[in-house]
Amino acid sequence: MARDRRGPAVRQFQAIGERPAPCERRLQPTGRALVAALRVDPEAARQSVTLHQLQPILSAAIGDQFSGLTSTTADLKPERFDNYELGAKWAPIDGLLATAAIYRLDRTNTRAIDPLTQQTVLTGAQRSKGLELGLERSISDRWQVSAGYSWQKAEITKTTASAPAGRDVPLVPKHSFSLWNRYDVSDTIGLGLGVIARSKSYASISNNVKLPGYARVDAAAYYKLMLGIEAQINVENIFGADYFPTAHSDNNIAPGGPRAIKAQLRFGF
Repeated sequence: MARDRRGPAVRQFQAIGERPAPCERRLQPTGRALVAALRVDPEAARQSVTLHQLQPILSAAIGDQFSGLTSTTADLKPERFDNYELGAKWAPIDGLLATAAIYRLDRTNTRAIDPLTQQTVLTGAQRSKGLELGLERSISDRWQVSAGYSWQKAEITKTTASAPAGRDVPLVPKHSFSLWNRYDVSDTIGLGLGVIARSKSYASISNNVKLPGYARVDAAAYYKLMLGIEAQINVENIFGADYFPTAHSDNNIAPGGPRAIKAQLRFGF
């Protein structure tokens, strides 16, 4: 069972070695996954566990796959992964949903940017394991809250000339947290406010440079123009926090975006 998981919005960015994010799960060249889903039925007072063996996954975008090949990456072996996961959902009362999942993701023939040569190299094998918790609550008919937390440990498990076993995989924070509120002022106007937080992580496989942890506050406003049409305005990083969410090497670190306002018009059918 392939779960669509960005339930809480905890995992909002992808990184080499980081577990694929829910709703943004990347297709890998080859791989297997064994997922266990625990379903609790309060009315029947019983539990069930279902195991699914997924077939090897191939890239859905063949054109993108070939366009991403270079003289450096063409000779690298394809990456493979094995994913094991156990998840549960619990709705003790109306308007409250709790989710939990534990997982282990093993990857071989993983790739990374060498911080010295800036070339793509194989880093042997990696293992990511972690815990994810989510909570969604309808406090009233007009106020909804969702929160999520994840803990994950990602490290290199096989020594190569590029990196020894035991080093942390870059761009993977150990702790991630998110909180989002939406309050509908009326039948046509809604307001949203939330925070995203990440702990520190490493910039590259050298583990010499750390990206500091950060927290960012976002807001939103919604307006229903007519049936099926809604206008939305998002304000990202409303307090103008300085942060560094990603990096390409130890000396090529990308800053996070400044305060930004985005508008969109959504149509529903």
